[in-house]
Amino acid sequence: MSSTPYLGGLAARLGGALVRLPRSFRDRESRYLAGAQNPSGGFGGRRGPPDLYYTSFALRAAQMLDLREARFWKRAAEFLRKNAPAPAEAADVLSLLVARSILEARGVVLWCETCAAERLAEVRATLERFRSTPAGFARTAHAAPSLYHTFLAALSLELLGEAACARDETVRLVLSRECAHGGFGDMQDAQAGGTNPTAAAVGLLGILDALDAAVGARAAAFLLGLQRPDGGFAAHAAAPASDLMSTFTALVALSDMHAARRARLADAGRFVKALALPGGGFLGTRDDDAPDVEYTFYGLGTLALLAAELPEDFARG
Repeated sequence: MSSTPYLGGLAARLGGALVRLPRSFRDRESRYLAGAQNPSGGFGGRRGPPDLYYTSFALRAAQMLDLREARFWKRAAEFLRKNAPAPAEAADVLSLLVARSILEARGVVLWCETCAAERLAEVRATLERFRSTPAGFARTAHAAPSLYHTFLAALSLELLGEAACARDETVRLVLSRECAHGGFGDMQDAQAGGTNPTAAAVGLLGILDALDAAVGARAAAFLLGLQRPDGGFAAHAAAPASDLMSTFTALVALSDMHAARRARLADAGRFVKALALPGGGFLGTRDDDAPDVEYTFYGLGTLALLAAELPEDFARG
């Protein structure tokens, strides 16, 4: 297993590549993120109050952009200390740990030294509530194990400084979700694979140093088959349209398997650039009517992956 947490390595790759895009574009996206911050310091989606999930995505996007405004980071920390809701599902646990890691890398301490150990123990105990088998985690307590949420739990355990538990059992769980017609399904009874569970399988097997060539080749072929004529990737074969989240996760997985250049990368670039708004932010699909910080992270991340794979003149185009 790598000594570098998966998300830390991904963030370094994305941030290092995004600087190849024009400064004017990066400044525009930084202004969008700063303007999306709630008076409390947190971030919400298109509807509803600020929460852990969207705040984490906003901080990940700001980290990629290397946003330098100190007040931005301090206000986000204030929200997480005083106003953020308690984690209600496995994704919230990861969101909180990611936000803490990013803030502390910026020199903003989320919890004082005397209370950090207690808070982290609480977070660890919360994560355990979502463990449904020795190897599997679920979205909520007492639910069936989910491949995607097992991946989120593994990422959380890395940020807690722990190895993923029950390695061999986790590998068996992942491999049991491979579908007959390609890709991986999230749940045991899935009849068809999907982009996000397949990307989660690739990521989890990579963390566990258990992605063999045959499994990787099948996963790559499945993901490549989900790229649509418009250049984006669909969530699954029956999805009505490609979307930005699926495009990002597919390209991350393909990049991890050194197969990204087998995709139509220039087409993917045109797809993601068409979702970037003139005033900043990204739409999730061509039919969306408003941006949000989650899709902005996916948009920036996709462009960063493309900037790493394609000639520099495309990144600046």
